[in-house]
Formats: sequence, structure tokens, C-alpha cells
Amino acid sequence: MQFDSKHNSIGFLRLFLALAVIYAHAGVLGGFGYDFIYHFSNQVASVGSIAVDSFFSLSGYLIAASYLRLQSLPLFLWHRVLRIFPAYWVCLIVVGIGTPLLFGAPPDLGYIQHNFLIPLLDVFQAIVGFILPLLSGSFFNAQTVTASIPFMQIQHNIQDLFPNNPHPNTVNASLWTLQHEFRAYVAIGMLGWLGLLRKNVILGLLTFIWIAYVAFYRKGDLAISPIRFSAFFLMGAAFYFWEPPLKHSLAFASLIVSIAGLASGESYIIVAPLTTTYLMLWLAAALPFADFGKGKDYSYGLYIYAFPIQQILSAYHLNQWGFLVYFLLSVCCTIIPAALSWHLVESTALHWKHKFSKKKLPSEFA
Repeated sequence: MQFDSKHNSIGFLRLFLALAVIYAHAGVLGGFGYDFIYHFSNQVASVGSIAVDSFFSLSGYLIAASYLRLQSLPLFLWHRVLRIFPAYWVCLIVVGIGTPLLFGAPPDLGYIQHNFLIPLLDVFQAIVGFILPLLSGSFFNAQTVTASIPFMQIQHNIQDLFPNNPHPNTVNASLWTLQHEFRAYVAIGMLGWLGLLRKNVILGLLTFIWIAYVAFYRKGDLAISPIRFSAFFLMGAAFYFWEPPLKHSLAFASLIVSIAGLASGESYIIVAPLTTTYLMLWLAAALPFADFGKGKDYSYGLYIYAFPIQQILSAYHLNQWGFLVYFLLSVCCTIIPAALSWHLVESTALHWKHKFSKKKLPSEFA
């Protein structure tokens, strides 16, 4: 099989992966403990971490394709901002105002300001710090610019909320991965702008990051999330250029190698970027859900709203009804804001994709 960018099951996979994250969080936020993969892998991975890694693998493939189709850094960044930020900002407002009011507390405007305005200033500072020196013909200070690109320094807590929950105080920890997602977008955009978004460059970067990922893990460095996500993202981009045959036998082999890696613990770190990416693209090509959710992508809304909803359910002690009920309630209650987010915010924002294009470009699948 070959991956078809127009007819694939990525929409289904995104929804499934978002549900997998909710499932993983249900164990922790409901006080039921970590999931079976966490224990099976000797704490190396979990259902949630595998789901997030899979998101990055798919994203790497799609984002590389997106830039090469647009061939414009401003348009590319415009599309990416429209996809990520409007729903993210609305989520901040809803959670920062609505959640405290639900418990009789005043809205936390500081939560909104910290997570809304400061990232905008950081992005502006990073762009200015990179572009101005280029325009003046001098080299930019990479260390200074890199330090000014947190993009989303997430404030996880709102005062006096959820102090007695199994996972206390945290309001929406799911948002932390978005900073790494957007950094990866910017990296692809800059590579494209510099004319370096090519097969050999991507493979070289992937090799370097992959080795660094394994090395940092073996040293016991816990602050490896940017490297980890970059490894999966770049593997997805490499698959776009590589276009390997998607065979059932290789997919089965990837699954067996992944399971063996999980069983041994550390070995999974070595094989996961390759096996996970292969399995995701094989599933996207093999599953018969090409038209699933066409025109409706609730996965992002599920991802950004599930955590606070699960915390609310635990605060009302609905986790005491058992894991299955708690998980199903989490999904059912999150579908509503996810659907509203898509129909009222995300799809509306995406209508502006071609606002600055000279001609309408083909529809994006990213």
C-alpha cells in the first residue's frame, strides 16, 4: 500500500488517540493508578505517552507535506496559527472563568493572562530576535533567541481549585505538549524557508535527535520531552520523503518489536520512533475509515478540554463510581465542548486560511 493524502483514516486515528489520552488520564485523575502499559514497560511508557508520540509522528508527516504544498513561510505559519491558537485561547478563557465559577470562586484572570498574553509576547520577541539580525546582515544569537521561545509557558493551577483531588491543584496539564508541537511547526517552516526541507537534511537531523534521545534517556535525564517529541516528529517527516511500502508483514513486525521493547523497558526507547510511525501510517492507509468525521475534527477539542473536565468530575466525587463509569463520563462530557470548539471556533478560524493567498490552494489534510 501507499499512503494517500486525500483518502486515509487519519481523522479516525486522531480521535482514537485523543480518547486514549483521556483513558490514560482517567487512571491518574480518578485515583485508579497508572495504566497497564505503564507497569508492563517498567514505567518507560504508558497509553497516554504512546498516544501523544503517535500524534507527533502523524503531525511530522502532515506538516512537512503542508509546507511543501504551500511553499511560503508566512502562509504556512498563518495556517498553523489558525489551527492551534484560536481554540487554545478560547479554552483558556472558558477554563479560567468557567471552572472557578462552577465552584463559587472568582475567575482567575491571571491564569488567562499568563497563558494567553505572555506566549504572544514570547513569539513576537523570538521572531524579532531572529529576523532583525538577518535583515541587518549579521548573525543572530542562537542561545538568546532559543531562550525566548517558550511559546506556551503553561500555568497549570488556579488557586484553591481541586486541592483534594487524587491529582491535586492542576487544572489543565494537557496543554504542555502544545509548545513542543508549535516549535516543531516553526522548525519545519524555517527549514523550508532556508531551502533545507529535503530528504537528506531531515534524515540527518533525525539521526542526530534519535541518538540524543537514547543517550539522554540512558543518563536518566527526565527533561527530554523536546528531544523525544522531535524524534517522533522528524520520523514522520522522514516518512514523507522516504515513502516506504506499507506492508502488513512489516506492520506486524513493527508491532512485535514494539511489544518486545516495552517488555524489556529501555529497548522501547530505541525502536519506538520508527515502529510507532510505521504503524500509524500503515493504519491510516489500511483502516476503512477514510470518510470518518469528514469535515469534523473533534480530536483537538477532546484533547484540550478533557483534563479540566476530568478534574471537575473527580472534585464532585464521580470517580467513586468506578473507572469505567468515570472514563465514559469523561468522554461524554468532553464531546460537548469539543464539538462546540470545532463548529464555533476551529472551523471558523480555518475559513481564514486563504485570506492572504493569491489563489485558493488545495484543502489541507493537516
